Amino acid sequence: MKMLDLFLKPKAMISAALLAAAVGAFFTIQHLRSDLVDVRDDLRTATKAAETYKAAAERAVQDAEELIRSRDAAAAAYRTTLERIASAQGACLDTRIPLDLID
Repeated sequence: MKMLDLFLKPKAMISAALLAAAVGAFFTIQHLRSDLVDVRDDLRTATKAAETYKAAAERAVQDAEELIRSRDAAAAAYRTTLERIASAQGACLDTRIPLDLID
């Protein structure tokens, strides 16, 4: 009966409630700490992934710029070839072969 009387006293009830609250707070803090560690790890993983995607995007931009330069060089070479063909055709048209040389 003394134990029951002890719990029925206001000071003992307050102490028991504070102890229960402290234990609950401790476990809540431990759980939150665990969640924060998980979030931190997830953020690190996401950061690494973002850095990888950024590097891939930068490489893609460099590849695109190189393709543009290659395309421009190929277009310039094609134009030069066309100009040479036109020049050769013009030279052929300007050349008159005397008919007496043809059998």
